[in-house]
Amino acid sequence: MYKSSLVITLLFVFSFLLTGCLSEEKSATDNLIEFVDTEMQDEDKYWFKMKNRLDGSWNPVILIFGYADNKSACNFLLEYAEQTSPDVMFSCDEI
Repeated sequence: MYKSSLVITLLFVFSFLLTGCLSEEKSATDNLIEFVDTEMQDEDKYWFKMKNRLDGSWNPVILIFGYADNKSACNFLLEYAEQTSPDVMFSCDEI
């Protein structure tokens, strides 16, 4: 009796964990990107991005907004990043 209850409990826990792992919930980054794209359309803003070495995609790292000149703020970060990490590619992309 004890073994069958334990097996049923373990199967339930495993199936619960498996469905949680397979769920397609958005990450916090995805939610932020969607918010920026939909809710901040009237603002001058830039993504400071870094190129992923594994798959070549550009990943947003820092959202630049709220400065008098957001492009200059992003370019300042870009210059600093290129000096400190010359083997990594960075960019400033206007949104």
